[in-house]
Amino acid sequence: NTMRLLKLPESVRARLAQGQITEGHARALLACPDARSIELFAARIVRESWSVRQTESAVRAAVKGAAPTPGNKAQTPAGRALSERLQRALGARVRIVDRKGKGRLEIQYASYDDLDRIVDRILR
Repeated sequence: NTMRLLKLPESVRARLAQGQITEGHARALLACPDARSIELFAARIVRESWSVRQTESAVRAAVKGAAPTPGNKAQTPAGRALSERLQRALGARVRIVDRKGKGRLEIQYASYDDLDRIVDRILR
């Protein structure tokens, strides 16, 4: 398990070495699909003092929600770029579902505290 942690980006390994995150957090991050996601989650873990269980739940939800839906026009480069901008602004996984110009915006949260934080960002 310790050797697997070497697969993490350098910035996340530094957080681990400094004690900002635990090995449990780091192992949960290994399920993320890419280095950028790992770094974003690591920052949220530190900023929001997530437990290992909260981290595992959030990563699981993000990985599950990451799969593109068939026929989803929002999976174009422009749609992905917009989704990524929203994710950075809200600090949460965002998915745009578009069907012929109509659709919905899905914002995932890991806890009620996380939901409150997202709503505060939207309303400010």
